[in-house]
Amino acid sequence: MQNKPFTLPPYQPSQLQIGNMARLLELLLEGGNETYGPDPLEVTELYRELGRFDEAKTALQACSEDDIGATSKLLARMIDEAVAAPVRYRM
Repeated sequence: MQNKPFTLPPYQPSQLQIGNMARLLELLLEGGNETYGPDPLEVTELYRELGRFDEAKTALQACSEDDIGATSKLLARMIDEAVAAPVRYRM
C-alpha cells in the first residue's frame, strides 16, 4: 500500500456521545473558582471534539504556563485545522 493515501472515516459521534461530552463539559465548568475548571486542557479538548473551535481556542489561551507544552501545541494545531476527531499521541 505504498502509493495509497492514508485515510480515516469521517468523525461522526453519536447523539449519545455528543450529549455525554456536553454534560462532562458542564460538570467541569460548574461551580469552581477557575473559569475553565481545574483542567483547562480537558475543557479545550471537549470543546474541540464538539466542534466548538472558537470556544476551544479561548479555553486554550486561558491555560497557565504549566499547561503549555506538547499537548497544548497539538490542540492548537487541531483547532486551527478544525479537526474535531479524537487524536492519539505520545508525550
